[in-house]
Amino acid sequence: MKTPRIPLTNLRLSILYKDTLGVDDFECNMSDESMGSYLRRVALYDQNDRRAVTYVWHDDGGLLAGYATVAMDKTFMIENPYAPEAHEYPMIMPDRLARRRGEQYRGAGSHMLDWVVGLARTMSQYVGCAGVILRPNGDGVIKFYLDNGFDRLTDTGSLMFTMLGSVYENPPDPKIKFPPSGT
Repeated sequence: MKTPRIPLTNLRLSILYKDTLGVDDFECNMSDESMGSYLRRVALYDQNDRRAVTYVWHDDGGLLAGYATVAMDKTFMIENPYAPEAHEYPMIMPDRLARRRGEQYRGAGSHMLDWVVGLARTMSQYVGCAGVILRPNGDGVIKFYLDNGFDRLTDTGSLMFTMLGSVYENPPDPKIKFPPSGT
């Protein structure tokens, strides 16, 4: 049975709750089934322990387009245009970013990633947050992030980030309501 495609304009955002529709049926687009398994079995535990928060995008009928699990992390940077010496920088890290099988090449992943960057920009107004750091696995995933405006942080290709700049240069994203409402 072919799963219907979800128009991006119909997506709604909410925090993952134990009764969130569509979680049990979620199949990730990636060959790594651990992404779907994490959402069904671990995400709420991580959320209850305040290790990470999972946001889900779904339509009114309960079909999940994808999810992003975000947490705080930090990176140590030597070359920084804002500071003459090396510093640790707090960043938001999308620990998991997954879209539903069949949603590739439609913009759902980019839509979710844009929201994570907007969340980082908004959070930087309230707490220390210099950007978004990623630890992608695989060439296809790395290409996705590079195509979405991220830069390599190291020569290994395993770390990438986007620097938000000062709070004066980058005001909060007006589309991001923090915290998001809804269930």
